[in-house]
Amino acid sequence: MAVFKVEGGHRLRGEITPQGAKNEALQILCATLLTPQRVVVRNIPRILDVMQLIELLRCMGAGALTVFFGGAGADGLAAAVFALALCLLQMYLPLICKNKVLFNFLAAFCVGSLISLACRALPALHGDKIIIGDIMLLIPGLAFTNAVKDIFIGDTISGVMRLIETVLWAAALALGFALSGWLLGV
Repeated sequence: MAVFKVEGGHRLRGEITPQGAKNEALQILCATLLTPQRVVVRNIPRILDVMQLIELLRCMGAGALTVFFGGAGADGLAAAVFALALCLLQMYLPLICKNKVLFNFLAAFCVGSLISLACRALPALHGDKIIIGDIMLLIPGLAFTNAVKDIFIGDTISGVMRLIETVLWAAALALGFALSGWLLGV
C-alpha cells in the first residue's frame, strides 16, 4: 500500500491518478474541501455512497453560498435542508418529466414554495438569501459556457441551439422561483 508522507511548512501541489475505487473516491472528494483552488476529479465511480457524498457536498455548498451572500447561520442551515429537497427532486422528478426546461421550472417552483412556506412559519429566516443559495445549484453555467465556446470555435448551429436551451433553462428557473414567491408572498 502506498503511503503519502506530509511534512508541515510546504504547500501541497501536484496530481494523482485515482484508481476509481469507492473508498479512494470518498477520501478525494472530502479532501477537495481543504483547498480554495479549483479541483477537477475524474474517474469517480457512480455508486450510491459516492453519489450520496456528492449530494451532501452540494447541500453544504448551498448553505455556504447563502451565508456568503449575506444570510445568517440559520438561513444557511435552511438552504442546506432545501438543497436536500432539491437533490431528491433531481433524483425522482426526471423519471416523470423528461423535458429539462419543464423539470427546472417544476424544481424551482417546488423548492421556492417550500422556502416561502418555511419563511412564513419562521419569520427569522430570510427567504431571498435562502433562494440565492439554492438557485446556485441549478444555474446552467457550464452549459452556457460550452454554448459560447461552440459559437467561437465555429460550430455555430450547435452553439446557438445550446445557448437557446440554456437561456430557456435559466428563464424556467427564474419563473419557477418568482411564481412561488408571488403565490405565497415572499
